[in-house]
Amino acid sequence: MVESALDARLSSVLGGKTADALTKAFGVRTVGELLAHYPRRYASRGQLTSLAELPLGETVTLVAEVKQVSERRMQNRRGNIFEARITDGTGILSLTFFNQAWRQNELVPGVRGIFAGKVTAFQGRRQLAHPDYELFDAALDAEAAERWANTPIPIYPATAKLPSWKVQQAIGIALDTLPERLDADDALLGIGAALHEPASGDSEAALPLALALRQVHQPQSETEWRSARRALREAEALVLQTVLVRSRNELRQHPTRPRVAGELRAAFDAQLPFTLTPEQLTVGTEIATDMAQSAPMNRLVQGEVGSGKTIVAIGRCSRPPKMAAKVRCSHPLKCSLPSTTARSCNRSAPS
Repeated sequence: MVESALDARLSSVLGGKTADALTKAFGVRTVGELLAHYPRRYASRGQLTSLAELPLGETVTLVAEVKQVSERRMQNRRGNIFEARITDGTGILSLTFFNQAWRQNELVPGVRGIFAGKVTAFQGRRQLAHPDYELFDAALDAEAAERWANTPIPIYPATAKLPSWKVQQAIGIALDTLPERLDADDALLGIGAALHEPASGDSEAALPLALALRQVHQPQSETEWRSARRALREAEALVLQTVLVRSRNELRQHPTRPRVAGELRAAFDAQLPFTLTPEQLTVGTEIATDMAQSAPMNRLVQGEVGSGKTIVAIGRCSRPPKMAAKVRCSHPLKCSLPSTTARSCNRSAPS
């Protein structure tokens, strides 16, 4: 039984073929997972994507205008080649189609659209052979044309078989299945209200989840997608922190034996050929305080390479031999610890 519209299987909304293609390409299986496939950027119809430095061999998505079209017969075999040259004002790219003269009815000079394909080279010129494309509607009145020109174009992480606009079409269908309100709306509104109190002068308004998803995928302005992205980021961060706090609280329900630092810790610090920095001493004291508690410690030592994380961790492992316990010295890098540090670990943290 489906508890939420976001839990619905993609096959029930998009059909099996499209759902399987999305699952294979991006690993998404539900409406919620598809709607979490956010745009990687937004293009503007008024500012076309640069064609000046396209990487060869890459599958690209471009917003451009058709500048010139031509048709010629192939020399070594029967058939015709239809070629359209597109531009963004900084570069030229050729689109080539074999035995598809009917394309000239769509790709006429002056039309704009979004094009996707693999960049190749022919006679020193970059081209897209048989690219996918979707043209923008030009039959608009002045007011509609202005709205059209200012509407951002979401560009999604895509593949050769699933270009950006096909992902966009699938997401549009999924959005149509959402109710006006979702179960998580109140929670997201609460997050927004807590983070953006009117008294603080913050101009950002709290967004319900359903509206945030629509605005991040179908924005009518830059302001809409920025507000939606901010709301979704804050919600994701809060959910992640909530899960971590819950996990930590569950872990602390299992008491452990306190490990109180003794003389070995001071002896270890004294034998070092350098003086610990104030930051190292602070972190060491925090670790020692945690280890002296009856609840399990859950702490990550984080810092730049060479900042002394390993020496701090080993020093805090020092404890009287009568405390029967094992200490594991682990290192995240694919290199061995310096020999002096390894010897210190063996000497200061016996098992």
